[in-house]
Amino acid sequence: MPTENLVASVLNNILSQKGQSISEYDKKIFESGLIDSFGIVEFVLALEERFQIKIPPADLTIQNFASINEISKLVEQLKCKSPVDND
Repeated sequence: MPTENLVASVLNNILSQKGQSISEYDKKIFESGLIDSFGIVEFVLALEERFQIKIPPADLTIQNFASINEISKLVEQLKCKSPVDND
């Protein structure tokens, strides 16, 4: 399954708790009000668990988390790094 679909699935699991969902992979997540600062923490933890990655604090930017497409790019980059590089 493409990374974009997996990221969307993780996000939709979180959004479903609020009766929401997202299907547009380029939709601005924060600007649209779909997720807030509390939700992003839950989302980051879920991404790290699902993809077995560690998202460094420096990568927790609005740009990297703007949309499913951008998040998927970040996940792919982090998946390619070795565990030593990803700490």
